Parts: sequence; C-alpha cells; structure tokens
Amino acid sequence: MPRDSNELRFNMPRDSNELRCNVSGSVYGSLNTGQIANNILTAGCVVNAQKQRLTEAAAEIQKILDQLSQNYPTITIADKATVAAKAMEEMEQKPEIKMRIIKALQAGTTAEIIELIDNPVVKIMTPMFDDLTAGVN
Repeated sequence: MPRDSNELRFNMPRDSNELRCNVSGSVYGSLNTGQIANNILTAGCVVNAQKQRLTEAAAEIQKILDQLSQNYPTITIADKATVAAKAMEEMEQKPEIKMRIIKALQAGTTAEIIELIDNPVVKIMTPMFDDLTAGVN
C-alpha cells in the first residue's frame, strides 16, 4: 500500500466469509468493517498521513525548542522571540527537517501544529511558519 494511500483492500477467498487482520505499528486513523461485494471487502481503513506528518513535524519542532530553551532564557517576549528566531535558523540549516515541517504545514494548519507543541515560544513562531510555507508548492 502506498504511504499516502487512504484505502486498503483485501481479496477474500470465495469459500470464506471471515477476514482476520493484524494491524501493528503507528496507525493514525480508523478502521471499520467496510462493505463486502463480490467477495471483496473494502475496509474503511483510513490512514491519516496528514495527522502523522503533523505529529512528526511537531515532535521535530518540540525537540529544537527544548534544546534551545536549555541554553536561552524564555522569560520575556524578547527572550521568546530570540529562541523562535534561533529555532527557525536551525530549521533553515537542516533542509530535510525544513521540508518535513513545510509538508506538514501544507497538509494541516499552523494552528494544528501549534496545538501539538508544548512550548510557549511556538506561538511567536506562527507568522514564521506562515512565511516558511509561502511560495512553496
């Protein structure tokens, strides 16, 4: 199944009316019984790749902010702005992280990613995230 697929199909043997599935690993989304037609079960399995991208990007940003917060104070608004700028600099210097964050922001919203990050600096980063995705297709 492709990474971004949102449908999973199982072909059932003609003489069977039972299908067993084991799903493991990180699964975002839901699974329901789906529909059976012509011995084909179309399971309502929705793997939410967008949610996964947002969660992974939020974890990357959280890690960067946590590291910077150990070395820089975040007491005043100016302190938080400094840490936010340093975080953006770090993202700019790591293209693979930057692209993951951009793809996540394009898949969801800035508000969604901010909700997933537990750091007061992230709210200052909102216009920075918007600027990061501007003009990127």
